Amino acid sequence: MTLRRIQFGWRGAIGAACVALAAFAAPAPGQIIPSDRPDAIKGLDIRERLGQKVSPDLSFTNSDGAPVKLGSYFNDNGKPVVLAMVYFRCPMQCPTVMNNMLARFNELDWSIGEKFNVVIVTFDPTEGPAVTASQKAGYVAGYARPHPASLEKSWAFLSADAATARTLADQVGFDYRYMPESNEYSHPAAIFVLTPKGELSRYLYGVNYVTSHLRMALLEASDGRIGSTLDRVLMFCFHFDPQAGAYALSAFRVMQVGASSAALVVGLLLGRMWFVERRRRAAAARVDDRGAVGIRATATPTGLSR
Repeated sequence: MTLRRIQFGWRGAIGAACVALAAFAAPAPGQIIPSDRPDAIKGLDIRERLGQKVSPDLSFTNSDGAPVKLGSYFNDNGKPVVLAMVYFRCPMQCPTVMNNMLARFNELDWSIGEKFNVVIVTFDPTEGPAVTASQKAGYVAGYARPHPASLEKSWAFLSADAATARTLADQVGFDYRYMPESNEYSHPAAIFVLTPKGELSRYLYGVNYVTSHLRMALLEASDGRIGSTLDRVLMFCFHFDPQAGAYALSAFRVMQVGASSAALVVGLLLGRMWFVERRRRAAAARVDDRGAVGIRATATPTGLSR
């Protein structure tokens, strides 16, 4: 195999690894909200607050009826957090969000409680621990990944009074409105990925999510700490496109990775060639030395022959 073939073979391998996940570049279903929206949701938007930190001192009630601070789910061994704000008696949108989240969690090869935490908050003040406990039991039962001992604490279903829920919603930029005529809430659809410190890292829009986008968002929020070496290479190859609401392949970064890989391969090849040549010369020198010793041993000293 020639140097040129080796060089482009390795570059192609790295490039193919990035291109193989080019599905990141396609926007997820449900991420684009039509311009002609019903009156009930007009003015209800997601106001992105990337980099803003949620308040760790906000008090909620967990599904066991115990008071908890929001901050107890962060700074947990470097785990990012998936946050969703829903209300459980929602007739359609919230159950769809929850069911699709569960489906994506089941498809990830990272387990809740080991690699990331999940916090579900109901913004309906009439939904207390009895509701959140029932919901948690159902979703945990449907979780097909391993259940680590930390799952109970790491997957939280929380309720709160109206003021606390509104404060958290304002901090993440999530609008909702109570509609007394129907006794329902109008709200947009999105989930939030936060860093281990509680900073907003990524918004995933709509009611359906792409598993690879969720994985990349978690990897990004953890600053690469929860993934493999390949995950970190792929994270470098992709960037988040806010217009499409999806991760897109960066041609420039792929070229950087390919060029670095090619340089590494060339360096290794030249190093091997140098090592082989050095061994060949050393072996030749040893042969020459043995030949010289043999000649000296068989030579007749001058003046001693008869």
